Amino acid sequence: MPGDFAAMGRAMEAANARGVTWQDQVAFQVNMQASGASPVSTGAGSSGSSGGGAEANKSLNITGPKSARSIFDVMNLKYTSKKATDTEFSKFYDDLVKAQQQAPIKYEKKKIGGTWYNVQTSDGVNAEEFAETYVFNKINFADENLGGAAGQNLTAVGELAKMYDVNLSLAERGQLAKALTTGADTDNDIRKTLADKAKLKYKMLADDITETVTVKDLLAEQLAAYSRTLELNQADVNISDIESYAFKEGKLLNTSETIQNIKNNNVAYRSTAQANQEAASFALGLARSIGYGV
Repeated sequence: MPGDFAAMGRAMEAANARGVTWQDQVAFQVNMQASGASPVSTGAGSSGSSGGGAEANKSLNITGPKSARSIFDVMNLKYTSKKATDTEFSKFYDDLVKAQQQAPIKYEKKKIGGTWYNVQTSDGVNAEEFAETYVFNKINFADENLGGAAGQNLTAVGELAKMYDVNLSLAERGQLAKALTTGADTDNDIRKTLADKAKLKYKMLADDITETVTVKDLLAEQLAAYSRTLELNQADVNISDIESYAFKEGKLLNTSETIQNIKNNNVAYRSTAQANQEAASFALGLARSIGYGV
């Protein structure tokens, strides 16, 4: 009869999802009904919301390929700004299905308040969580061309390292970016790591370097003096540019001392408009002092 064919189709579909024969699936459903419980829905994408029997029942929730592809693409775009290839998705989907098959949702029949219920006692594998972890583990955080959230964090770590004047290898930046992306570390944690490194380099500033106060903050006046004296764009001046002019004998010089140090020891100053003006003024003053000019 048509109804028999339909029932057989449903049994075979449920059996495929659970990884058993259709005969075992039918026996499972018969036992469920005999125990007074509703049959467990085990088709692909089902929630498996009921179960029962004297022993724990299981229900498989296998994510369909269309939904899995959408989830996988979203995760890749979010964290790398790239869509997954068909080959990458195929490998991911095989791993997802395998994980979901190995972790079925379990139910037990429990008596609560005088009534028997099918109670879920374990979770299956969530496709979104699995995809997020899977993508994280595949990301090369030491890739300069990395996009998405991972790439943004790699860039952010690099910018923070510049502000603390800490030299990080690409691998070290990648490790910090990964911790920031996965949530293992916060922005404040990254800043503390860099601050501790900066304190070793700038012992004279160690007491003032914190998670909120960077080396660049502490040298703001010296950086401004350097760019102003050499007539440069301050955005183009690095902390390393001023180190030999802003410090003397392990101490930080004030702005006036820094400027004088730059004028005396940086040959680039001789080509500035200010230096030429000072030279012209000196020449004029000298000429006047010996009776020439007005």
